[in-house]
Amino acid sequence: MSDFVGFHCSVIPKNYQHILAFAFAIRQINQNAQLLPNITLGYKIYDNSFNPWRTCWTTLDLLFMSEGHPPNYICGKKEKVVAAIGGLTSENSMQMAKIFSIYNIPQFNNSAGEEIIFDENGQLAAGYDIMNFVTFPNESYSEIQVGRMDPWASLDADLCEPCPEEWYPNKNQDSCIPKALSYLSYEEPLGSVLTCLALFLSMITVVMMGTFVQYRHTPMVKANNWSITCTLLSSLLLCFLCSFFFIGQPGTLTCLLRQMVFGIVFCVSVACVLAKTLTVIVAFMATRPGHGMRRWVGKRLAGSVIMVSSLIQAGICVVWLIISPPFPEFDKHSQPDTILVQCNEGSDLMFYFLLGYLGLLAILSFLVAFFARNLPDAFNEAKLITFSMLVFCSVWVSFMPTYLSTKGKYMK
Repeated sequence: MSDFVGFHCSVIPKNYQHILAFAFAIRQINQNAQLLPNITLGYKIYDNSFNPWRTCWTTLDLLFMSEGHPPNYICGKKEKVVAAIGGLTSENSMQMAKIFSIYNIPQFNNSAGEEIIFDENGQLAAGYDIMNFVTFPNESYSEIQVGRMDPWASLDADLCEPCPEEWYPNKNQDSCIPKALSYLSYEEPLGSVLTCLALFLSMITVVMMGTFVQYRHTPMVKANNWSITCTLLSSLLLCFLCSFFFIGQPGTLTCLLRQMVFGIVFCVSVACVLAKTLTVIVAFMATRPGHGMRRWVGKRLAGSVIMVSSLIQAGICVVWLIISPPFPEFDKHSQPDTILVQCNEGSDLMFYFLLGYLGLLAILSFLVAFFARNLPDAFNEAKLITFSMLVFCSVWVSFMPTYLSTKGKYMK
């Protein structure tokens, strides 16, 4: 124990028990040759009396050993200080740390369990206690620690290099990890469901086509306009198969074909519905004596409607390919750990023209079918077309905001 000359402090039994336990632990370590072979620990215990001046004096005394303090196991020789245990308060421990840092003593823990560390230059890497002063009615107060802030910074921050665009930093930001490609694949649940649904609907369409082919000579099939019906079923089959352009990793060919093929094929199917409705209306109008619609009765009207409607959509697609064709795009910035592989439509304006033309045909089909709803019940197909076009337009209106606000594989 160090002397307490000039400081009249009473010994606190609890603290004295801690000193005895500390001395006992040192003695047990030194007596056991297996713990620290060829090493004998010594120690000095000082009382700083919560006084900054006393703390400074005891720290210097520990470093330069101006006095002898048994038991120290060093036989009067000056040995290097390898560690120190600070006081109960952070203020005294910080004052000790400033002196120890000059002699590059790497680290010590104070008795409160706080770890104080020096950097490679001997500078103190200090933290801060967040204290709350609680005032009592008798005008006394108490300091209560409510938190602590320890400094933290990345090592070698001046040597940091950004990761390439195809990579992203790990949690510790000390290495780069390659980004995963994200697209709608067949193995994912959504891709599998869409694939099965497209195949199922394609099979239903094929069965319907087979039924019409088998009974093509019957009056019912002939009255239903055999050529338009086959064209409609064929276009619907191709629409279902176009779904496979939107599944899998996008490539140059798939990006060029998927929107344009679907736009043209779906335009043919909507044009067939419009042609069937117009054919029924013209047929009833032609029954009136002397009506000029007689010359439009037959396959000429239906074929003209389908041909003209499809050519307009095909023209939009050709202009789109000439101005700014779609291409595969690798979006490396929307998500930090993945690369979104998607098709860039090239010209958004032409894409909206394509969708807008489909919507125009659907609205026109809805209006024509609505005007034909009062035809005799034997020709109530117009009522079904009215309902289907109404549902189609409703879905189309809700689809556009969703499509524009979604990125990645779920926008397909």
